[in-house]
Amino acid sequence: MIRHRLLACALALILPWSAQANPALQAVIDANLDQIERPSRQTVGPLVDQIAATGPEGLAMLQAWADRSLGLTETGQVLIMDDDAATDAVTGDAVAGADPRMLRPNSGVRGVIEAALAAGALTDPDPARRAAALQSLERGAAPDQLPLLRAALDDPDPVLAARKARLERLLTIQHDPTAPPAWPPSRNLPATWASISAPP
Repeated sequence: MIRHRLLACALALILPWSAQANPALQAVIDANLDQIERPSRQTVGPLVDQIAATGPEGLAMLQAWADRSLGLTETGQVLIMDDDAATDAVTGDAVAGADPRMLRPNSGVRGVIEAALAAGALTDPDPARRAAALQSLERGAAPDQLPLLRAALDDPDPVLAARKARLERLLTIQHDPTAPPAWPPSRNLPATWASISAPP
């Protein structure tokens, strides 16, 4: 870990300060700095989607934001903090001597961020991450996450496939009652599918 941080510091000295590893993320930050500072659960969803769409750097920024480990400098630089170590969210470079103001999103905003991260992890190769993502959605999913769940229904794990299908049915009833459920997604569903999908 220490060796990795030293390497990051060395790269930060070599690269120009204006280098942008992810200009799309920088553009989103610049256009939405006020909302990043003072987010609202009712309006933060589209911003979260924009950040997630910028790639790995955006996803790392969202995770830090949800974990309350995201900081903002007086110049508008967004930093991911790990104890005293600071990393530029856009470039991935280490930032020495940083003293940012930490951002503290409320539970509602964190829920929106975590749900978005969970939706993206539904197709992760690691079944443990898929299970954790599904559990997060089961605790509370937004209507706009229903298409993401439907796209991830075909799971190689039959137990997870059944859970996804059941959740898709419930969310369809809640948020899209006129649409037919997208289940069953594949032949991977276990024999217990009938008990899960049968009407009450």
